[in-house]
Amino acid sequence: MVRNLMNIVVLISLAVLVSLVQADLEVLNPTLKLQTVWKNVWGIVQVVFVPNSKKVLTVHKTGQLHIYDSINSKNMEFTEILDINDEVYSWWDHGLLSAAFHPDFPQQPYLYIAYSAEDPLNPWNDECVIDPVKARMMDPVDTRPYCKSNAKLVRLVVDPKLEDEAIVEQV
Repeated sequence: MVRNLMNIVVLISLAVLVSLVQADLEVLNPTLKLQTVWKNVWGIVQVVFVPNSKKVLTVHKTGQLHIYDSINSKNMEFTEILDINDEVYSWWDHGLLSAAFHPDFPQQPYLYIAYSAEDPLNPWNDECVIDPVKARMMDPVDTRPYCKSNAKLVRLVVDPKLEDEAIVEQV
């Protein structure tokens, strides 16, 4: 009897949670309409529209770049053009954080990416220390450790068609 009652409580709780998740988001401006384009796409930190193209690039925290033929593509209809998971320090708020095409793309076929990287001589050590200068600038004094990690800005030469084997070289 108690077990059945607990099962009912759990089911009701799950139903409430599902209804909350599916509830419409409140918008402050009534003329603003929200539309979900893709569901169940994990780890996207940035969406970039490819200049002079219908293609869309998604930047994933763990080190991947995906190209979609258009914003109307299905969430699994992409080509992975880069996977640098082994180089990216993807912990907490670290990872592959952004990508940008050169302003004159495709004439200048460059894609710039920025990501957090481990110190090869001291992996997984963020050198978390209290920064005395920053600590004094805060009111009240901030004595939380500030973690330093390596970052890289990399320029890639890409094939302007952005298909399989799109990354030509790292410059």
